[in-house]
Amino acid sequence: MLEYLPSKNYLESERFPFAIEWHTLKPGRTTALHAHEFLELVYVAGGTGEHCYNGRNYRLSRGDVFVIASQVQHSYRVDTDQPLIVCNLLFLKELLNRELNAMTAVTSFVHFFYVEPFLKQTALFESHLSLSPHACTEMEFLLQRIGKEHKEKRMGYEIGVKANLIELFLLLSRCYEESSHPPFSVATDTDSMEYISRFVQLNYDQNLSIAQLCRMCGMSESKFAAAFRKHSGTTYIKFRNRCRIEIAKDMIVNSNEKIVSIAQQVGFEDISNFNRTFKEIVGMSPRQYRQLVSDKY
Repeated sequence: MLEYLPSKNYLESERFPFAIEWHTLKPGRTTALHAHEFLELVYVAGGTGEHCYNGRNYRLSRGDVFVIASQVQHSYRVDTDQPLIVCNLLFLKELLNRELNAMTAVTSFVHFFYVEPFLKQTALFESHLSLSPHACTEMEFLLQRIGKEHKEKRMGYEIGVKANLIELFLLLSRCYEESSHPPFSVATDTDSMEYISRFVQLNYDQNLSIAQLCRMCGMSESKFAAAFRKHSGTTYIKFRNRCRIEIAKDMIVNSNEKIVSIAQQVGFEDISNFNRTFKEIVGMSPRQYRQLVSDKY
């Protein structure tokens, strides 16, 4: 039976949606299948076992680090000879929206934080990041600092937690780059474009460059542009913008948030660009659209 873990029961607050937890799972234990609405970054500090992620099993040992996407079913099975020790960082993307968007310029971070969890869900990826002994020491030092900041809650602790998280993400990005993970590959260009399209739809708010997407599927920019247009009937930028505007339309209708806030949440840093793009696709401005829908109901 699937257990669902809501954010309000695990994260500190709506204002600061974060938590850090250390768990020691007993030898031979299998945890309940569960899913959650928050993101989870897991570091294995000791022991061995298996992680069942969306129906597939992955071996675990000290130094393994991976991201668990929201809403994905997963569980752990611990080997019988020793306990499995894990540290979980739980948070919502809103905690680090600006910082995460900035880090999309770092391809290795994008691959580790966004691409790998996506590919695991699509049953195309077998690996995960395994840290060297030296990197494990650095990782554990940062986790201790984050835990200390969060536990003591001294003045400005939120900034301290965020600063250490960014340093941790940078460490993992460098380790991922050094591990030389290959881009995913599938049977045909059509399959590649199908996975890229799904990936963009799930990560519409990220400023992913064409160069990064080309590295994901192992294509040159010219080949990628032609294959993507053939598959979707349009360019990558126009496809991504349509995804963003569809989400924005739903938020405009079903929330009272300001237009500028909605624009930022769907990935537009410039409100003028958002208004112009919205009008090109919908035929009217966001405010006119909100008024039109409001008048209908």
